[in-house]
Amino acid sequence: MKNSVAIIDDRPFFEKAIRYGLKHGILARDNISKMEADGLKGIVQIADHFGTAYLRTDLETAAARMKNLISLYLEDFANGDLQTAALSLRDNSLLSHSRGGSEMLKRLHAMPVDNGLYGRKPDPLAQKIFVNERSFAFPLTCASYRAMVRQCQANQMRIDFARWLASLDALEALLTQGNYKWVVPSHGPVHSGLAGLQQTRDWLKWLTNAMQTSADKGLDLNEVLHQPNVPPRFANWAAMPAELQRSLTQWFPLYEARALTR
Repeated sequence: MKNSVAIIDDRPFFEKAIRYGLKHGILARDNISKMEADGLKGIVQIADHFGTAYLRTDLETAAARMKNLISLYLEDFANGDLQTAALSLRDNSLLSHSRGGSEMLKRLHAMPVDNGLYGRKPDPLAQKIFVNERSFAFPLTCASYRAMVRQCQANQMRIDFARWLASLDALEALLTQGNYKWVVPSHGPVHSGLAGLQQTRDWLKWLTNAMQTSADKGLDLNEVLHQPNVPPRFANWAAMPAELQRSLTQWFPLYEARALTR
């Protein structure tokens, strides 16, 4: 517990890591001098990217922005452990930590914020505005960042299932129009007619409902994996129970994480 961050300590994680490193001999004066030189370069680069490197206010903003980005990356990378964070500061440049925080925000911006099937189109300007806001005006803590990532992952999961169901609808429409006769799935036997498509749709709907119900009940993955078997209509599949276990292991943690944040 000695390396854990105290809840009442509201200093930036970056500052806590430096203090810890100095106190425990992980960081020395030479390391601090190198950080100061790196920091000056980074501040000028960040100020130039978001404004101008020639105005004092932009330089001051850039310094705060860099501190926030480094803190975000360090706390996530070290999982709140100050010793790990101090070692990272000793062994890597400040610029790499700042870039790490910036990349985290860029990845978050690219993730789906809702359940729309078409997602967010790449937009460099919108991404820049997002990083601008979330690194200075409304900086993200590590905890809030992780919560937003979990929500976006849950959105992506629902989008993936919705797209899967939509593809089955499209295949069914093509079949009823006489565009093909046989279905050759990547798993399972070759078949004709709608039975295979309908069975897959039935499985996906049952699976997503079962995972949502289990998450709402507060069950964890281990408990879900040891629940009673699938309904009789799926029990004789050759891939059972491996298919159920694979699907639960891949998808249920996202349902569980989303339920915990509500």
